[in-house]
Amino acid sequence: MKTIIVSNQKGGIGKTSTATAIAGELMAKGKKVLFVDADPQRNSSDTYRADLSDGATTLADLLYTNEPAESCVQHTPIGDILAGDKALSDVEKYLKGVAGYYRLKKRLDELAPNYDHIIIDTNPHILLLLQNALIASDGVIIPVACGRYEVSGMVDFAQTIDEVKSQPNPGLEVLGLLLVKYDGRTNMAKEILEELPAVANALGTSIFDTKIRQTIKVTEAQGKRMLLQEHAPDSTAATDYATFIDELERRGIL
Repeated sequence: MKTIIVSNQKGGIGKTSTATAIAGELMAKGKKVLFVDADPQRNSSDTYRADLSDGATTLADLLYTNEPAESCVQHTPIGDILAGDKALSDVEKYLKGVAGYYRLKKRLDELAPNYDHIIIDTNPHILLLLQNALIASDGVIIPVACGRYEVSGMVDFAQTIDEVKSQPNPGLEVLGLLLVKYDGRTNMAKEILEELPAVANALGTSIFDTKIRQTIKVTEAQGKRMLLQEHAPDSTAATDYATFIDELERRGIL
């Protein structure tokens, strides 16, 4: 069983769509997947059609209470999820001291025997929540969109990863940089491709061979509360994510 976090400390770069697509492809292969929505905005929970009403069980229940871990999991039409919660914004109020950094790992360890993979989607701006997710994970996939300011935003994230690897989770591996929203015809994409090797080297990782091409189908799927594979299985991005899972398996990551 491997726990993978999809993260970047810059928002709006296709993090949630990448995390849900990875989970979708794994489930399509017959794997048992638990999705963790560690974001109070709850976008991936919406895609999973999770119950977001007051009183519904969420990731906040897992983190802030001693409820049995299995009772905090929602079994949705899409798959199993620890749903996001607005209360996750108050994580520093509930998780205190050294033990607070390890809370997510401790609780996910209770659920690990039930799954082949755990995929975590994160909020890039709530540091304690991000640190919890990094400590709980075996590896991190970093999606990078082809925009002018995407590479410059990697510096802060690299520092956060280094801090986690220095003591709380020395086994954390940066699995690679994944280009998303890619359009190879643009000069911007060519510039990003030139800059990324230096960034990957600084992070001690590499750039995945697979590139996720830009398509409106990703946004459409989110609007319809569907996984990309469910909404547009033949779209370029869906095909690319399937190829990406094959690459992860080929590299021995999954």
